[in-house]
Amino acid sequence: MITSCKGGVGKSTIAANLGYTLASDGANTLLIDLDLGNRCLDLILGLESRALYDVRDVAMSGIPLESAEVSFPGNEKFHFLPAPYGNAEITEDAFSFLISKAKSIYDYIIIDTPGDIGIPFSLACLVSDISIIAATHGPTAIRAAGYTAQEIEKKGIEDIRLIINGYDVYDKKSLSKGARASVIDIIDQTNVKLLGVVPYSAALSRAQERGELVYTLPRGNERRAFRNITDRLEGKSVILFDGFKKISRRKIM
Repeated sequence: MITSCKGGVGKSTIAANLGYTLASDGANTLLIDLDLGNRCLDLILGLESRALYDVRDVAMSGIPLESAEVSFPGNEKFHFLPAPYGNAEITEDAFSFLISKAKSIYDYIIIDTPGDIGIPFSLACLVSDISIIAATHGPTAIRAAGYTAQEIEKKGIEDIRLIINGYDVYDKKSLSKGARASVIDIIDQTNVKLLGVVPYSAALSRAQERGELVYTLPRGNERRAFRNITDRLEGKSVILFDGFKKISRRKIM
């Protein structure tokens, strides 16, 4: 699950690009939008015109998962199941059954949750092996990440990771003056194990508005960030900021 009790920290961006990168490695990957009532991942993926069914149709109305999921153009291993339009209810038993079915088909299942700890959050916690918390360097996002970790622990999930999103790895001045939290500061304040850092990128923001993912960008730090995160999830040892260009690792840390 990709989560945070705060909105606007880039959960959906992380979920979409992480799913695509995993699928590019050959892993059969399903991305589920569980933001019930505020569907947006179909827009980020550029699949709004192709998604006919949604996660509620599969969980509650008996639509086969294979008929509802949408394959991403150009990446046959990357599949998407959208959230419904408007408010919808999904029971724990129904969602658990959907995920048990999906586990027999896919290598990875990524669940994108809304910015709160309501019913979708609880549903995701019920079935997730790993919880990835998204946070920016802002004080409210850092506090929210720490609080989210506490709530996840109450649900019984032990494997909790942190992705710092939208971090300006080039702004050395504000870091040297202590005007912005360093990577170590954020880890200390959230008390969550770091999975990776996604740099701030205006190009990635523009691509997202066009329904495009990080793979469409030139080979810069944005693509490298998701490559490193994916490698770590797959059990590889990758040092922080490995392959990043034109940065000062010491100052960022």
